[in-house]
Amino acid sequence: MASSLTGARWTEFPSFSRSIGHTNVPADAVDHLLGRDLAAAAPPAHFSRVLYIPRHDRRVAHLPLYDVSAAYARAVGTAPMGSSKYRVNLALMPRPNGEGGDVVSHLLTVHGGARGVLERRGGAPAETVIALPGSGSGTFTIDAGRHQRSIVSASFPLADQRTPGGTIRFPYFDVNIRGREQWQWQIRPYEHGSLRYTLVRSGDDLEPFVVAVYHHVGVSINLPADYSEGVLLLPEEGSETEAELAVASLLGLLWQLRDMHVKKRSLKTLFKRRV
Repeated sequence: MASSLTGARWTEFPSFSRSIGHTNVPADAVDHLLGRDLAAAAPPAHFSRVLYIPRHDRRVAHLPLYDVSAAYARAVGTAPMGSSKYRVNLALMPRPNGEGGDVVSHLLTVHGGARGVLERRGGAPAETVIALPGSGSGTFTIDAGRHQRSIVSASFPLADQRTPGGTIRFPYFDVNIRGREQWQWQIRPYEHGSLRYTLVRSGDDLEPFVVAVYHHVGVSINLPADYSEGVLLLPEEGSETEAELAVASLLGLLWQLRDMHVKKRSLKTLFKRRV
């Protein structure tokens, strides 16, 4: 059971919430035009454990992750993940602010911008060390104890997307662990939208199946290059060891994405293209 802090309060955005509320725009209107079947791509129904990762960037020193399972369910309702309605409702979800009954699931402490220590709160104590990726690096490591090192590396199976503001990349992240299992964080911008990453587990004797799902909190079109904020969906009765690896690899992934996600074009290049 995760521990909770004292003195509860949630951060609200009253004026925005009152003016919009839960949007009545059909959830599949835009996505249908794009050929997406978001309902069919929904996370498994038992993925009811939801962790909130607060907004942060490379300057963060302490990053608490909160269990927001109940608040998430109330906020998104039945809106398909990735739909316009889902994104708006998720953006309006009350955020925990560390006061009161806000349940802290994990705490990431960053040392020198290069080493992250992830601690699990509540239950049996556990500590995972993340060698955070440096600028331009596509590889980082995760140490969850003796003989439990995982190497995470980026690959680029999807074509880059060119926009007026720059080139957007869609990297996959392979999590190499001992044994024959393979874990991979996948982004499928054309099927799921470009704000979602899905952690898929496979192996020689295993059918691929979903381990965890991450979705950005916000109404942007693509993942921001200057900060990260989102929710991580996990199985309610899943393995804590697998959950730790999912959380640690996701935090390293987000750290790396902020460096590699967008290649900005210079004003000179944009000017030449327009003239």
